[in-house]
Amino acid sequence: MNRTVLVAAVAALLLAVMLVNAPARLVGFLLPENQVRAAGFEGSLWRGSAARVAVAVPGGWLNLGRVRWEVSRRALLLLRLRLAIDAEWGAQRATGFVILASGNRLGLRDFSLRADAALARQFVPIALDGVLQGTFAHVDIEDAMPQEVQGSLYWRRAAWLAPRGRKPLGDYALALQQGRGDPLQGSVSTRSGPVLADGELSLTGRSYAIDLAIGSQGAMDPGLQQALSLMAEPVSTGYRLRLSGDL
Repeated sequence: MNRTVLVAAVAALLLAVMLVNAPARLVGFLLPENQVRAAGFEGSLWRGSAARVAVAVPGGWLNLGRVRWEVSRRALLLLRLRLAIDAEWGAQRATGFVILASGNRLGLRDFSLRADAALARQFVPIALDGVLQGTFAHVDIEDAMPQEVQGSLYWRRAAWLAPRGRKPLGDYALALQQGRGDPLQGSVSTRSGPVLADGELSLTGRSYAIDLAIGSQGAMDPGLQQALSLMAEPVSTGYRLRLSGDL
């Protein structure tokens, strides 16, 4: 019995030494391939970096650029990979905690994101400008689709890059909420600016719906009016934008 205990203790010690000195590239084998892509690993399993990381989001892939991480040993004992990350790509910055569980599940906790609004061009064919800032207390994603969400997204110094120049729009907020098994619900509100946008959006499975009232404090720019008339319904207060479809 004593010999068995000794062998087990030595084996555990050797395993611990191997894990402590494990290279960062081992993280790549733990990532769900259809959720996260990473390359250019440096450092160790516990504290390292990847030169290029992208995560799957509805409609495509979100590039995070270089990501530095530190693994929580306590979470690893629970068969979960919890990483404290600091990602940077140009002016884009993301910080917080990422949790990788079994299967194709990805979690974010206390996560913040700052990026150029041009990032939205990956998903919508409109030339936008400004700064996107997101703060998320809780996000759970499975098979690249949100399952639980609690957070907010802000579009500051928003502008439309029209053919005749930059047109300021304002500052806007999008509050996001989703319980497990429920649709993702979003509420859009205007914080300031000449163009007013208020309404709701939802995502049920891969089906989305957008319903926005768009108006202005004064005379609306003729170019913006023309652009809105192509996809929104004129109403007494401005325009009503209703969109729906599948991602």
